[in-house]
Amino acid sequence: MLELLMDFGVKFYVCHAFMPGFGVTDENMIEGFEKKSSSYLGELLLQGYVPLTLNL
Repeated sequence: MLELLMDFGVKFYVCHAFMPGFGVTDENMIEGFEKKSSSYLGELLLQGYVPLTLNL
C-alpha cells in the first residue's frame, strides 16, 4: 500500500513542534513524510483540507 501511496504522490505532513514531545525523529517517520510548521498546517485547514489523525 505504501508503494501505491508514493506512486500517487501522497504526502504526510507532520508538525515539527509535536515531534519532540512524542519522541519522534526523522528516522521514525514513514517514507514520503514532510516536516512542516504549525502555521503551514493551519493554512491547509483554512483551505479546506481534512487532516488524518493518528493516535500515538
